[in-house]
Amino acid sequence: MGDSEAPDDLDALLAGYEAQAQQDIEEVHRRTQIKGRASKQARSRVQAALETPISPDNKGFKMLAAMGYQPGQGLGQAASGPREPVPLTLKQDRLGLGRPSQRALKRARREEAGAAQPAMAPVQLPDSSSFLRQAAARVAAGRAAAQLRRAQQACENLDSAAGVGNRHGFWQTRAAAEGPDATAMVGSAPVLLEADVTPQLGEVLQYLRTQYWYCLYCGTAYENAADLASHCPGPSEADHADM
Repeated sequence: MGDSEAPDDLDALLAGYEAQAQQDIEEVHRRTQIKGRASKQARSRVQAALETPISPDNKGFKMLAAMGYQPGQGLGQAASGPREPVPLTLKQDRLGLGRPSQRALKRARREEAGAAQPAMAPVQLPDSSSFLRQAAARVAAGRAAAQLRRAQQACENLDSAAGVGNRHGFWQTRAAAEGPDATAMVGSAPVLLEADVTPQLGEVLQYLRTQYWYCLYCGTAYENAADLASHCPGPSEADHADM
């Protein structure tokens, strides 16, 4: 079988993975922003409702006006009573009236404990954008590692059927199958290394397409190079997104 694939297929595959990772980052960031905006808008609406003066069309306002009340004037015969309505506080729990919330109690305890201890240096937390990038990169790396294992298994099956040994070293070794694939340890947590996985995946996929006209994402071995070019949408996972 000949090599009839374009030389830039591997570059297109790698570019597709980079584009997919960027889309994952943008989607997670977009959902976080939407959730934050909705929460902020809800608080703003509640606060605006509490700050809106009672309308003259309100039944209670009409009753007060009938008894001689005028806006800005205190209640009572001598107009020495309260000038503003009793402030409204929305309860966020099911505790009885007048009982402080558990959150307030915990905050008071923390303040008391903090006053008895020397001040500590503030902890620098990672910014949300860095966290989202790392999360999206881990997802993309995990997907690439799983696809590499599938491609290696397909390569071994097709090579064995053709009577060809593991001359290119693309088969999955026993050590790789039993251990964590493309991972490194940071502290005590395994972290996938996408930079190690993606080039190897591209090489195996390119070998399958040029030697056996096989597309991992179609799951099909085509009749020839022309059949592959006509019916396979492309070499990358992103090319098959609409299938």
